[in-house]
Amino acid sequence: MSRWVPDAPHAGEITVRQLLAHTSGLPDYASTPEILGHMSEPHTPATLLAVIADEPLAFPPGTDHAYSNSNYVVLGLVLQAVAGSPWTEQVQARVDALGLDALSTTGLATVAGHVGGVDTTGGMDPSIPDAAGRMVGPAADVARWGALLAAGRVLPADLVDAMAEPTPESLDEAEGYGLGLMVADLASGAPTLGHSGSVLGFQSRLRVRRSDALAVATLVNDLAAEADDVDAALWEALGDPL
Repeated sequence: MSRWVPDAPHAGEITVRQLLAHTSGLPDYASTPEILGHMSEPHTPATLLAVIADEPLAFPPGTDHAYSNSNYVVLGLVLQAVAGSPWTEQVQARVDALGLDALSTTGLATVAGHVGGVDTTGGMDPSIPDAAGRMVGPAADVARWGALLAAGRVLPADLVDAMAEPTPESLDEAEGYGLGLMVADLASGAPTLGHSGSVLGFQSRLRVRRSDALAVATLVNDLAAEADDVDAALWEALGDPL
């Protein structure tokens, strides 16, 4: 990744593919005291990554799998270096072109988030998740996005196949991980692709059955509520449980 973001931590040791697969070994900035203690303050990608600049890698790149939000912050900077504009503008233009204009990269929530019923409004600046999760939108558009991706309407089929191929390093986990996608089989054996997410006050889960692009998107506005539990109940009701 040193070709695109030479100032990023361990840039000379990590590839862009390893960032996408979470096999980079980069520590997660989002779990550091420097960030957790200043969640309501605005940050830049540079200040987010600065908190892990002197930290060692969790493992040699490409030898293991560990999800790290830092990977996506660096990927956002890669996009900016390649295209010359912020990732927020690039992603917004693409979702708008798909007719998903209710999806937004502003990170400004339209409903109040909670933790165990306690309102968290103002507790997290939208800049904190950056490219790891600075998007908001209604469940219908999130589901539509997943269906379009699975149906080859966003990327060519060969690229979707590459995204949906779990890395060997992730196979011993409950859900495999490809390139930016969580992958798992339903009880029928049908493969699914998607992703989960959480920020202060909110949880989300998107899962799409690849065979017919059936998509289920679950958004909850309480960090203490499990979006995965709702997702599992919905697939059970659909007759193809996890």
